Amino acid sequence: CITICNMENIDPMGIHTGESIVVTPSQVIPDVAHQAMRNSALKIIRELGVQGGCNIQFAWRDNGTEEGQYRIVEVNPRVSRSSALASKATGYPIARVTAKVALGKCLHEIKNEITGETSAAFEPAIDYIVTKIPRWPKNKFPEVEFELTTAMKSTGETMAIGRTFEESLMKAMRSSEYKPAVDWDTVEDEELIKEYLEKATPDRLYAMLEALYRGYSIDKVSEVTGIHKWYVERYARISSSAKLEMENSIVETATMGFTNHEIQAIATGEYSDVQSSWLPVESEWNKVQGKKWDIDSIEKVVPGRTYKQVDTCAGEFRATTPYYYSSRKPEWFSGPYEGDAAAGELRVNQEAESIVVVGGGPIRIGQGVEFDYCAVHAIQSL
Repeated sequence: CITICNMENIDPMGIHTGESIVVTPSQVIPDVAHQAMRNSALKIIRELGVQGGCNIQFAWRDNGTEEGQYRIVEVNPRVSRSSALASKATGYPIARVTAKVALGKCLHEIKNEITGETSAAFEPAIDYIVTKIPRWPKNKFPEVEFELTTAMKSTGETMAIGRTFEESLMKAMRSSEYKPAVDWDTVEDEELIKEYLEKATPDRLYAMLEALYRGYSIDKVSEVTGIHKWYVERYARISSSAKLEMENSIVETATMGFTNHEIQAIATGEYSDVQSSWLPVESEWNKVQGKKWDIDSIEKVVPGRTYKQVDTCAGEFRATTPYYYSSRKPEWFSGPYEGDAAAGELRVNQEAESIVVVGGGPIRIGQGVEFDYCAVHAIQSL
C-alpha cells in the first residue's frame, strides 16, 4: 500500500474539492501533520481492504500545536477526478496500475514504464509545484449566482506545473481561459470586501489580487477570505511584481510566472490578458516614461526558458518518457544555460522547427472527449 501524493485545497472547508484551487504537494501543512494523516490513510485502506485506487480527504486546522487538528472527511474507494489529477501531477499511471491490481498482480510485480527500472511499489517523488484551477460555465449561465459551496458547479479544470507556486498558478490561470466580467476600477472598497472577498466565487482569486494591488494587508485578506496566509503572501508577490515591472524591473516579473508577451504588455500599458484583468492599464504613465519594450529586448534581460522532465522519482532514476514542463531558468544562474541533462532538463533550440498541438482546454458544456482523442492521436502520429 503506497500513497501517490498529497494535495491541498487552498479554499477552506465548506467548498467542494472540485470547486477549489488545489496544490500538490501541500505547502502549509507541517510535515508532522502530513505524516500523521498519511499513517491514518494507510491504516484506513488496510482496514477497509481496498485493492485499487482510493483517495481520502482530511480537514486540518492549525491549533497552535506541532501536529494541529485533523478529521477524516470522506473516503472514495474508486478512481476519480482527484485520481486523474494525482496521476497527471506525478506521472504515476494510477488507472493502469489499478487495472493490473484488479487482475491479481501485486505492486512490486508491475513495472514503472516511465523509469523502466522501478516497480509500481515505489512512491512518486516530485520536485515541482502543481496547481489546479476549476473552470465554471459562467458564459453559458450569465445570470446564475456562482457562489462556491459543497455542490459542484465547475465543468472542467486546468492543471499547470512550475518550479514555484507562483509560476504554476499563473500558468493555470492562463490555461483556464477565464476572465471576470468585472471592471475593478468601478468597484469600491466596501463592495470589494463584501461581494468579492467574503463570498467564495470564481472571481475571488482575481479580487484578492486586486485587493493586494490596492494595498490591503496580507493579514486582512487572509482573515476575510479564510485562506491561509502563506498563499495570500504568494498572491501579494505576483501583484507586487507587476508593480515592479512598471518601474522597469522585469526580471522578478518574469520569475513570478508572467510571459514575455505579458511583460511587454505591462511595460507598454496595454495589459488586458485574460488571467489578470485585475491589473489596471497604465498607458498614460508609460507614455510619459517613454518605455519602449519589444520581445527581443525582453528576452535578452529575463531568464530564459528551460524544460524539466516529470519522471515520478525527482531525477533519482533515468526516465524514458518524454513528459516535460516549461519553466524559467534558475534565478541564481547567470550566463548561458543549456539545461541540466542529468536532472532531465533541456533547453529548446529556438532555431529548430517545432510543432504545436493545441488541446481542447478546460472542458466546457457541449464539449466531449473527441477533443482529447484528436489531440492524443495527433501527438502519437508525431
